[in-house]
Amino acid sequence: MKRIGITVRLSKGLWTNGINQNAIYFANLLKEIGYSVYLIHDLKDEHDDIHGIKAVTIDKSFSIPFNLMVQFGFAIQLPLYERYKDKNKNVKLIAYECGNRFIMDMEAVLFKPNENTVIKNTVKPDQIWSIPQMEKSNLEYYKFLNGQNNATVVPFIWEPLSIEKYCIDNNIKPYSLRATNRVGVFEANSSVMKNIILPIAALDVYQTQYGNLSDVILYTTEHLKTGETFKALVTKTKMFEEGILFSQARLPIMYALNNLSDIVFS
Repeated sequence: MKRIGITVRLSKGLWTNGINQNAIYFANLLKEIGYSVYLIHDLKDEHDDIHGIKAVTIDKSFSIPFNLMVQFGFAIQLPLYERYKDKNKNVKLIAYECGNRFIMDMEAVLFKPNENTVIKNTVKPDQIWSIPQMEKSNLEYYKFLNGQNNATVVPFIWEPLSIEKYCIDNNIKPYSLRATNRVGVFEANSSVMKNIILPIAALDVYQTQYGNLSDVILYTTEHLKTGETFKALVTKTKMFEEGILFSQARLPIMYALNNLSDIVFS
């Protein structure tokens, strides 16, 4: 049976990172097909299996003769890859790209002089796989970063594993029909790609025209609400004038949808 190793960065949490989620969905698909799949994590201590997929530390992963390695959560640098090749000289490496690295690197260069988002000494992969959302904006940039022109676009994989687990663990019942006038904006507010500016403008146009929203919650804005531009932006809206616009910390989306919001607007 072919052995496939997939990297995940568990040091930042299992479900808080979208790339980790993509890696787990991909691993689950490969397991269902019939491959022997391992999640290689960056924790020093052992971790329980994840949805029936074996989780191994980096040190333990060196003993496994992988046929294919797929870097998701962290990039495989040259010294590590040489140890994998000691177990199987024919092992292949895929760089699975999910994020908008072009924008993230641009932001780092312009606004974060003390932060480095470009990883050095990475291995040249045998092929680059890009999710469809990033093809037009990033495929050529992925080639540049990885030093590899062999790149292709692969299907986006998703399944409700994390949602179903959260609902079971927290006894959340299936959705029942109710009034839908409470809106939640779930942008991460961590980048020019993921922020609340356009949602605020669009929702305020809607509220001014129709006036039937009862609550608009801007999630993950606790760190923004004291900023002068943020305050000026929200206080000029019809929603603020009507007292229906609220700032909220980051919350698990299923908790928010079950208790606070009916509509996701992002």
